[in-house]
Amino acid sequence: MSTLAPAPSVASVDRSLCQGHPPLTARLQPWMQEVLADPSSLPRADGAPVHLHCVEPMQRRADELVQTAADRGLQLEVFFARKANKALAYVDAMAKRGHGVDTASDVELDQTLRHLPPERVISTAAVKPRGLLEQAAATGVVVALDNADELTAFASCGGDRKRAMLRVSGFEHAGQKLPSRFGVDIDEAAALVADRWPAGIELAGLHFHLDGYRADQRASAIQACAPLAGHLRSQGHTCRFLDIGGGFPMSYLDDVAEWHTFQVAVAERPREITWDGTSYRHGERWTTYPYFQSPVQTDWLAGLLDEVAQPVRAAGLTLRCEPGRSLLDGCGLTVAEVAFRKQLAHWGVTEGAWAIGLMMNRTQCRTTSEDFLVDPLLLRTGATPGEPCEGFLVGAYCMESEALTKRRLHFPHGVAVGDRVVFPNTAGYLMHFLESRSHQFPLPPNFVWHDGTWHRDTIDAG
Repeated sequence: MSTLAPAPSVASVDRSLCQGHPPLTARLQPWMQEVLADPSSLPRADGAPVHLHCVEPMQRRADELVQTAADRGLQLEVFFARKANKALAYVDAMAKRGHGVDTASDVELDQTLRHLPPERVISTAAVKPRGLLEQAAATGVVVALDNADELTAFASCGGDRKRAMLRVSGFEHAGQKLPSRFGVDIDEAAALVADRWPAGIELAGLHFHLDGYRADQRASAIQACAPLAGHLRSQGHTCRFLDIGGGFPMSYLDDVAEWHTFQVAVAERPREITWDGTSYRHGERWTTYPYFQSPVQTDWLAGLLDEVAQPVRAAGLTLRCEPGRSLLDGCGLTVAEVAFRKQLAHWGVTEGAWAIGLMMNRTQCRTTSEDFLVDPLLLRTGATPGEPCEGFLVGAYCMESEALTKRRLHFPHGVAVGDRVVFPNTAGYLMHFLESRSHQFPLPPNFVWHDGTWHRDTIDAG
């Protein structure tokens, strides 16, 4: 199976207490059902939301990816893209299962090396400070070199353990070059290595980054890289692996019909169902993550590997990958307390809408995409129903645009100060990628669910 099975229904987790128009019903994993069944046991923070984590779904999925490759006679090494979530529990989880971690900054690299040996750590940072390059040179961490300037900078570092993978791009697919700002054009890669690669840097492998989730484009890239790797080995370089990057698709929803219904509704009547009449589109391009996709995760990888297994085996290559979001599917919840309710007047939203203020800001549940779309859950503090209301979740920033969710939500039994709102499945990018302490509000603490109790993640120790 490519996604973890949803848990059976638990009566105390009542999805009907908060629903979007139209609904987008999030998948809840068994551990989520378990902890939400007893809201009084959930950790709290003063003036901030809390991020709740469970590493078991990640460990299981990483193992499944490796097995999917093994079933096709291929070796796959999985590296968690740590930029997707800063909690160190996930670093330890990968270590315990024999997998690796990809780092995107010198701080991430330094922290990760305290938990994993260098041979299971890589760095694909888009911009590499001198300190990162020097630490990699001293420890043997493989660095993805993106351009000739990075190659020169890495060569100038001290240390005798300099190992790198060359990032390449410019693959031809369907008669056109695939665009990417990352990497050396594949047509120029062999000449760059022949002319400029220093003897003091081991060329351990190749790497590429492709935007989007199309398996056919990945197949074109792999098929182009395999002969290049063979050529480089013939010139005396190690070049034993090909790293195919991240971007493994996942779905936040089980029901494709809900996703289609929402897309039609927001296109036809956006001012009825969104905060500012957004259609979530820029021209023809959808500006959010594709909340339903198929195939995903292991099924997606299986289809890709079925197409490229022969050239990869023939080239004697080990495959590597560094998923972030898809490994964290089912691993996180973000919980925030209701601070106030206010009916909106003279505002450009649907008549009668309420603003439900939460003790959080919008960076604490957001990526670079436009919005968090699945229906939140409402945990009531009291059993007495209140008056029904509809409205939007708003946050702590002092701006008119500070909407936590732009989707109109329905609360059939009302919402009260002190109730808690739960954002499901937030571990992948949504928690930490854009988090900010603007106004000097505290950052959310991170708690990990393990052996039936909550533990504070060590990332919060500083």
